[in-house]
Amino acid sequence: MGEQALDRARTQLEAARSQLEAAQAQERQARNALGYTELRAPTDGVLMEWSAEPGQVVAEGQPVATLAQKGAHEVEVALPERFGSQPPLRGEAISSDGSVVPIELREVSGAADPVSRTFRARYRLLTADPPPLGSVVQVRLPQPPVEGWEVPVGAIDERGAGARVWRVREGRLEAVPVEVLSMDQRTARVRGPLQAGERVVAFGTHVLREGMRVEERSP
Repeated sequence: MGEQALDRARTQLEAARSQLEAAQAQERQARNALGYTELRAPTDGVLMEWSAEPGQVVAEGQPVATLAQKGAHEVEVALPERFGSQPPLRGEAISSDGSVVPIELREVSGAADPVSRTFRARYRLLTADPPPLGSVVQVRLPQPPVEGWEVPVGAIDERGAGARVWRVREGRLEAVPVEVLSMDQRTARVRGPLQAGERVVAFGTHVLREGMRVEERSP
């Protein structure tokens, strides 16, 4: 074989190798693309919702289905902010038919939702016969202890170094320093050395002074 013929053969061989490598790369891309068309659940469960259509192109990370994992059923609760991030460990779930199921806390979010100001919590249903998946149930939880005392908002006197209320003792006024925990248009919740059943002045605190004699009248 002449030198020229050998060079042509080498050139054809290199071209064939390049074509083979290109074809193999296209095969790998096709296999990858085929793999993207298959969705595999990480665990066994029940498909609750499907939000995509066959042939639809979805973005990376876009949810296309909701899967309820096999195992103990749970109920999700949006807890009011007064529960904080430490809700009750146990409670009850009441189904639409009136049946009561004990529940146990599994997880709770570490921060309140910035819009609803609620904490998302999940409770495990402690029963062998739970309500059907997707059911709406009523959850009954022990209420957190209420801190402080509720007084009319007009009882708060802030003329001094801090907030105070005026307590009536034996017909005379006594200033009681308090910490205002919360307040709305009608009432305030305060913390301070008050006792159940004690009376405080509800209005006109801006004219009161220590030891002033007052007379209580029934409404």
